Amino acid sequence: MNITSIYANSKEDVSLSTQKDTSSSSDFQKGDVVEGVITKVSDQISISFSGREVNVSKSTVLNATEGEIRKFKIMDVSNQSIVLKEVGNNTSNTSGKATWTNVETFKKAFGEYQAALEKNCGVEDKEEQLLGAANRMTSKDYDELIKEGKYLKAYNLTQLDRALDRIKEQRQVKEESVKTQVEDTKEDKKDVEKIGYKNKAGSASSDDVEQKLEDSNLPVTDENIKRFTKAFELGQSVYSMSEKSQAYLIEHELEPTIQNIYKAGYSTSSVNQATPNVNFESVKKQAEDIMKEAGIEVNEESMKNAKWLFDNNLPLTKDSFERLDNLNNIKENMTDEKLANYIVDAMSKGINSTDASLDNTSIQLVKNVIDNIGKISDAAIIKVANSSQDITIQNLMNATQELNNSTGQDSVIDSSKINTNAEYQTDIDIKAVTAKRQLEEIRLKLTVEAGQKLASKGIQIDTENLQKVVDGLKEIESNYYKSLLQESNTLDSTENINLLKDTTSKISALRNMPSYILGSTLSSRDNITLDGLHTEGTNLKSKLDKANQTYDTLMTSPRKDLGDSIQKAFRNVDDILEDLKIPKTEANQRAVKILGYNSMDINEDNISKVKEYDLKVNTLIDNLKPAVTVNLIKDGINPLDTPLDTLNALTDQVSEELGATEEEKYSEYLWKLEKKQGITESERKTYIGVYRLLNNIEKSDGAAIGSVLNANQEMTLNNLLTAVRTLKSNGVDKKVDDSFGALESITFRSDTITSQLSSTFNDSSISAEEKYQRNLTESILNELTPSKIADISENNDLMDISLENLKEKLQVSKDDEKVNEEYNAEQAQILQALSKDSKDAISLLNEYQIPTTLEYISASKEFIQDNTYFKKVIEKANSSEDESSQDLLDEMEGLIDALDDRETMTSQYDKIDQNLSNIIKKELENTTITSKNIADLKALSNSMSFVKELSNKEYYQIPIEVNGEVTNINLTVVKQNEEAGKVSVKVDSKNLGLVEATFTVKSGELKGLILSDNKDTLDNLSNLRENFADQISQAGIEVKQLDYGTSNQISSSYIKNTDQNRNRTEEIGNSEEGKATTRQLYQVAKAFVLEVKNLAE
Repeated sequence: MNITSIYANSKEDVSLSTQKDTSSSSDFQKGDVVEGVITKVSDQISISFSGREVNVSKSTVLNATEGEIRKFKIMDVSNQSIVLKEVGNNTSNTSGKATWTNVETFKKAFGEYQAALEKNCGVEDKEEQLLGAANRMTSKDYDELIKEGKYLKAYNLTQLDRALDRIKEQRQVKEESVKTQVEDTKEDKKDVEKIGYKNKAGSASSDDVEQKLEDSNLPVTDENIKRFTKAFELGQSVYSMSEKSQAYLIEHELEPTIQNIYKAGYSTSSVNQATPNVNFESVKKQAEDIMKEAGIEVNEESMKNAKWLFDNNLPLTKDSFERLDNLNNIKENMTDEKLANYIVDAMSKGINSTDASLDNTSIQLVKNVIDNIGKISDAAIIKVANSSQDITIQNLMNATQELNNSTGQDSVIDSSKINTNAEYQTDIDIKAVTAKRQLEEIRLKLTVEAGQKLASKGIQIDTENLQKVVDGLKEIESNYYKSLLQESNTLDSTENINLLKDTTSKISALRNMPSYILGSTLSSRDNITLDGLHTEGTNLKSKLDKANQTYDTLMTSPRKDLGDSIQKAFRNVDDILEDLKIPKTEANQRAVKILGYNSMDINEDNISKVKEYDLKVNTLIDNLKPAVTVNLIKDGINPLDTPLDTLNALTDQVSEELGATEEEKYSEYLWKLEKKQGITESERKTYIGVYRLLNNIEKSDGAAIGSVLNANQEMTLNNLLTAVRTLKSNGVDKKVDDSFGALESITFRSDTITSQLSSTFNDSSISAEEKYQRNLTESILNELTPSKIADISENNDLMDISLENLKEKLQVSKDDEKVNEEYNAEQAQILQALSKDSKDAISLLNEYQIPTTLEYISASKEFIQDNTYFKKVIEKANSSEDESSQDLLDEMEGLIDALDDRETMTSQYDKIDQNLSNIIKKELENTTITSKNIADLKALSNSMSFVKELSNKEYYQIPIEVNGEVTNINLTVVKQNEEAGKVSVKVDSKNLGLVEATFTVKSGELKGLILSDNKDTLDNLSNLRENFADQISQAGIEVKQLDYGTSNQISSSYIKNTDQNRNRTEEIGNSEEGKATTRQLYQVAKAFVLEVKNLAE
């Protein structure tokens, strides 16, 4: 059976429409049950059946969580459809029905559906993903993504969707505070009065909605305002929820979402009457027995609920009681403020606003556990361990309360300690020790978000076995790392998950380890790894902690107080530095203390070695971000056993691949400079000059730094500038204008990572001081912002500060957080703009199987809307003074000659790309360049990458320039599928008009159709028929049929790769017999392009 569509409606049937094939409908038996794994929960639910995924609405599979197994009953089977109904999770009662095991047939059926889904629904899904990301991402989210080491352009849509889910969840965890999250009805009423969500008409006030979205870290877009307002207005039905609505929700086991409560008000329940001639009093005793068996306390309130359930003909089960109690609480305690919070919480998770759940029972339970788990005493643990009770959090909290309530028992509680001496432990002691360890692990890992996830998996944290709670929390932690791996298309194997987790945790631990390990490992610094450093640090930290000694950590500046023993022992640090004639910087003071603790010689050489090593380790700790770590693992590199020098170099390389390019950094710097108020043009030039000077020093392979060191001068910007002005590079004097702000081009090409490793890290001729100053330059450049420069310059002559002092001042100087926020917000707005009218752009990428990254969506969108990319490239080449300009024009002209095969064309595009890159680098050196200019240059570069991706699919763009006018030719060659032997060409020219040509070649014969909206062009092409035939005859092709026609229906858009397009010309078979060769197809393409070129000229 070939499944071609799927639809679902609420808690009802899932109908899978099918088409006939060789599968027999008898393979699917009505009444059988099939299992599906929940693979993703967002606006839709993704379910995997034996490895095949289908998407259904959220209302079809309620309370779904990722990784959960759900069961679906086959309700009906025909030659046209399979109808499924969700009947529970893997622990649910399946009414005795056998699980359906005909896996292969089911896989085949869903396989056909999956293919159709990818082809027909992929574009809509991706468009929704893009819109969803745009409506969720804020400036804070963008900032978090960058801190993780990956820029927006490096994400595809699926990766971005997952990343937003993860960082929003992580932020919620970080910001959790039980006291501030506990909702108090009185406070809520005050908030409602203050905020006033409703206007006189009862609708949400737009100003208050915008404020709520902003406070909840959601973009204030028209779409989000509409979504919030719709949900808020539907949510007003909560206040008037009737008993009839409550009965409907309980009967159908519906989650109390805004949408379900609203719909329940217009639905008819089949239960609203009790059994005729039977009153509750006659079954009261039976009801009490049922309640006791279900674990429900029998009291006045519960009996009232039991009667209500009975009167509405609903079962007296624990689930029914809990649902009724929950609905009553929702109705009685709901406020507009709470309703708004539920809505924005759902929206931030990518859930439809009207699907926001109003059930907070699990949240309250988790908050209660978090608030009380730290109060559980050893005595309570011993008491429960010594009893017949299960060791659960609830039982432990109850035991703690009982002990606290016992008169005079406080001393007993205090003195009752768990025996941790293994030699004398009893079975009870072992149980208690295990429980205490598990409790501590739970306390450290449990958050409200984690608790909700456990509840959604059926793990009730208060009544579940402690080990099961621990295992559940470990799985959640594992899923975090799994998500990071999946976002980069890295295999989420257990090995990779553990490596990512270990690397992340060890990097984090190193931050707080004693800096003195830099002395004990100094001699092995060229070969030491993160693992080795972590082991050394763990041992030393344990030793110092046991001795109750304080210490400077790897990631903190040396303490200025002299309170700890180490600092007292080195009260003469400044005297030592003075005797050595070394500046009293914090870096030098720190180095002396490290050497002193390790009883090493304190001299200038060792101080330089320690500082170089210190900066190297700190740089790695800063730069080895999660996204970078994942990509290293993806490339088969173990960050833990790679020498630090090599790892630093690889980290820089990966960071650039993930978007941290020179252009990106410089663009951000200029943008913030343009936002800075109150600076003169001269000051602006100086700000730019400082950045460019440091940037070029970093690229100079140490030449400028070496020059200053050799002259025995202080490493200041002034001295470096002087060195640069007279420095020779490749035998050519590089000079700088007398005005520092008007710094001229001083460009040094960076070596590859491999050559850097051999020429820098392993070059014993380079002193530790020079390595240190080089790394210091890079560190300063990464920290530099216009606001920090301004802050430092207020009381200092920037040009006369040493690099070491400059670095230290940058670390404590003020940055403009408002400007940073504005920059991040603008990046988020770029995503919002990209999401509009993106369907065609995504379609193009899908058709040619090009990754749907944000970068490619942007380039694809521009390509479709304004197919003049190469015109812009030609204009850039003509206006540039770089020596690559003419080479670029020549290489573009050579595209026609390169029409021999894909490899030749790919090589030609590579040459064009290289020359364009040279021009862009030259443009970046312009002292008057703006952030907008850089954005335009980045767009040119991104589009070139897109053009190259298309060329890999044998879709070529060929520009022809004649007298300033550019004729753009789009051309595809198809030789690998059912269209093998086809060439399609589209021409968009001011002089020629629109031309569309399609040729098929089989058995050495060509059939073609040429259309144009310009009759003169068509006539001219017709007159060149013989010439065209002569050209292709050289490849052994004879023209069998060539038709010409005028048409006003030709689109100037791209050449579509669709079935509809294939059917416009005669198709050829897939058999090898008569199949056109690559040379023949490309000869046809070249011959026609030459005809177009001749006409254009």
